[in-house]
Amino acid sequence: MRSFTNLGRRFEWDQTAGYTGRLAAGIPGYVRLDTRIGRRIGEFWELSIAGQNLLTPRHAEFPGLSNSSDHMLDQRSIFAKIAVRFLSAI
Repeated sequence: MRSFTNLGRRFEWDQTAGYTGRLAAGIPGYVRLDTRIGRRIGEFWELSIAGQNLLTPRHAEFPGLSNSSDHMLDQRSIFAKIAVRFLSAI
């Protein structure tokens, strides 16, 4: 499920929630929640902070290449972004 919400003229709040069932190689199913809040600053700038995989500190997603018990882990993460948009005259 996804939701994109405008909170007034300059604020945005986006959320994504999803469920993945049991995967190959015995990887259990999991629920994932991601969210982002952003603010437009003027016409060209945007500042945002996002969180990914907020419900669990880590979960396995893919079996490893060398050993079936060695899985790639997707970890919880939080980050900030500053974006600048440039307009081009064509």
